[in-house]
Amino acid sequence: MSILSSDLMVLATNGSDSLQVGSRPTISKESTKILQGLTDNQEVFFEAMRKHHGFNQMVFAKKVPGYPFILLVSKPKYFWADYAYISIIFFILIISFVIALLMKNTVLLSKLLSQNDHYFKLALHDELTGILNRRGFEKNTKQVLESAKQDPISISAVLFDIDYFKQINDTYGHDKGDEVLRRFTRVCQDHITHSDVFARLGGDEFVMLLPNKNGQEATQSISELLDKIRMIRVETPLGEVNISSSIGISEVRSSKESIAKWLDRADKALYQAKNKGRNCVVLKV
Repeated sequence: MSILSSDLMVLATNGSDSLQVGSRPTISKESTKILQGLTDNQEVFFEAMRKHHGFNQMVFAKKVPGYPFILLVSKPKYFWADYAYISIIFFILIISFVIALLMKNTVLLSKLLSQNDHYFKLALHDELTGILNRRGFEKNTKQVLESAKQDPISISAVLFDIDYFKQINDTYGHDKGDEVLRRFTRVCQDHITHSDVFARLGGDEFVMLLPNKNGQEATQSISELLDKIRMIRVETPLGEVNISSSIGISEVRSSKESIAKWLDRADKALYQAKNKGRNCVVLKV
């Protein structure tokens, strides 16, 4: 390492054989111009014209800020090459670490999003049947009613009870009762359209919202569905289980009407169906 004046005279050196105090480094005219034109903190690399101990030399020079001195460091080419290789390898390791960290975080984020979707589905869907639960029904119903405010349509609400479901559970066991619920659900799902909303409120009570159907149209469609429900057969060790349903229908009078009001009318229609002997459909206007 050496310190040069602004006219490139060696002012101090660490005792190198190639540079002596009072001498000037042997460099090309182009390198001389570069050194003399350095500004504060500017750094340059160039190749020396002489070899030292048989090795080509690379020179690093930097202008000392605020002073008319130039700091000069001369090392064999392989020194700078090794330094560069180490820097490159270190840089690659850092990049690899960052990429690995990002990949790990991406996988973790994917798992979290998957879990979030799973829990979101559980929050709005019935675990046994896979259809909407009460919360999911209310959410989807609000969307239908909101759309109806912009484009008024006829809407009907339907409540179902599976007849004598408690007796089915008590007689054939809860596993068979669960199978009845799943079979009932599949038959109803196969009957409805993509715009209809179908949900399990709890136990053996189900609800359906039928956009684009008035009370009479809904009654006809649900009567056809009841015929399909009556055809359900569930095999048990104690014999075959037949299913029927008591069904109440109410027409939604206005999109501004609360869900509770038209569900209450449908519930009253459902109890009328039970009082008539069950296994039938009743419309309450």
